[in-house]
Amino acid sequence: MKLQRLVIEDFGLIARAELDFAGGLTACTGETGSGKTMLLGALAFVLGERASADVVRGGAARARVTLEVDADAALLERFAREIEAITRRLEAAVVLVVGDDRVRRVTRFEPGRAKLGALEFSGGGGTDFTPLLEEAERHHPDLVVVLTDLDG
Repeated sequence: MKLQRLVIEDFGLIARAELDFAGGLTACTGETGSGKTMLLGALAFVLGERASADVVRGGAARARVTLEVDADAALLERFAREIEAITRRLEAAVVLVVGDDRVRRVTRFEPGRAKLGALEFSGGGGTDFTPLLEEAERHHPDLVVVLTDLDG
């Protein structure tokens, strides 16, 4: 998996910032107080670290951090096999929510019957997890998998 771009909106003191990761090493340098630590905080947040409500920039409704990655086909196949194995072991149903800036498809698999490797994923960019997570929440399944096309 390769990092492509980090987009930060209304996170801490950052109104909007974009960072493109080129091939090789990407270095962020600057004066004290220029936002290097805030950038790392946003990256940690998008990778799953918990954040308090005070990370939302003053006057904004919400913070938004998007990380674009390039996930190759082999990685997606490995992911699908792992989810299939987990559902078999746990005898868990799976609700697969596919989308980018909106929900594009919802598929329910009964326990032990997930065939995720055969699915194709495509979308229009502009990834926003909010509608995907809201859709997943409506189903109350044993296990929820939320995927996007990872573009945007």
